[in-house]
Amino acid sequence: MIDTNFVVHFPIPMQKAWDNVIYTCSVMLMFRDVAQVESWCDERGVPLGDVRPIDQVWAFASECVFAPRRP
Repeated sequence: MIDTNFVVHFPIPMQKAWDNVIYTCSVMLMFRDVAQVESWCDERGVPLGDVRPIDQVWAFASECVFAPRRP
């Protein structure tokens, strides 16, 4: 990963993600910082959810995708 100065906003709690998966995926977005997330949420009336650094999201995704499968 070249630029890690981003955050990912997850406004929908994961336990509710499948209630409307299309909407959930449409609002999981990357931003430059938390202030940009807050502004985006205010403009659209979307509640502020979980905000994570992109490198943390990348590490988690890499573990899930590249981890050896257990029998």
